[in-house]
Amino acid sequence: MGAKVNGDPTKKPITKESNLKDMAKHMGDAFPDVSIPDKVMKGYAMTWLLTGRRDEALKDIISKEKERQSKGLPKPKMKT
Repeated sequence: MGAKVNGDPTKKPITKESNLKDMAKHMGDAFPDVSIPDKVMKGYAMTWLLTGRRDEALKDIISKEKERQSKGLPKPKMKT
């Protein structure tokens, strides 16, 4: 016997891998001709996951990447 919980049973659970894939898609849409290092992408994905995958956090991450691209910095400092 299990407990009944609210939620959509057809929705896939979010894992680190699926979150990274979603982040790569969002960043690919925002920066189509730019290669973002794996280490930086993983940092962005973890930050986004820790913020609950909020839209505001995604916008902030994209603005940080725009800043990183314009300055050529190796990695931005993210506040969580």
